[in-house]
Amino acid sequence: MVAAFHDPARWIPCGPAVEPAQVDADRWRGHGRLTAGDRIAIARQAIAVIIVPAAQRLLDGAQASPGPRAHDGARGIA
Repeated sequence: MVAAFHDPARWIPCGPAVEPAQVDADRWRGHGRLTAGDRIAIARQAIAVIIVPAAQRLLDGAQASPGPRAHDGARGIA
């Protein structure tokens, strides 16, 4: 799992662009559409600002945690 976060941008789907060749980007965005470049930029920013920091905290917590405790289930802690 740790390896997935070494280069998280590689997981961004970069399929074929679906916008018309002569798209007016401002009009396209005005109708709630994103260009392929917009989608990639937003995905990269989300990865950098949200996903990687959250994954780092998750992985740091997993290393610091002693593991599941048998008595937690008895107290109804899920």
